[in-house]
Amino acid sequence: MGFPGGPRLEWYDRNPIERAISYTNDAVGPHGFTTRASYTVPAGKKAIVHTGFAQITRNGAPTTADKATIYLTLASGETIRLSLRSATIGATEHAEISPFALAKAGTVISIATSDVSTGGTHCMDALITLTEIDA
Repeated sequence: MGFPGGPRLEWYDRNPIERAISYTNDAVGPHGFTTRASYTVPAGKKAIVHTGFAQITRNGAPTTADKATIYLTLASGETIRLSLRSATIGATEHAEISPFALAKAGTVISIATSDVSTGGTHCMDALITLTEIDA
């Protein structure tokens, strides 16, 4: 335990709470940019972003294939984009990241998607894990 005026506690001793935000849908049709899940770091807290995962799989044939994208917005405000442009059923793209980024109170961490194809569907999966701690 820390002492008044003494050294600050390590992050893992500051009331850590594991959190995750996720999005899964097995039949996503064409759509504009849509936020699917978000987390805002509460006042008096910080969050350490541990991992991000995204996967897109074409599972329904389009009339015209175009880009389907998953956006992972992390602690720094940086957005990781994963895109798939294919008419082939079963075509897949995936990404895994470990940013170990620190987010301050008020930071919004989110998962969003878009698909500008004409017709067809995709399976979209995304996950961001983090640990919330006292600031």
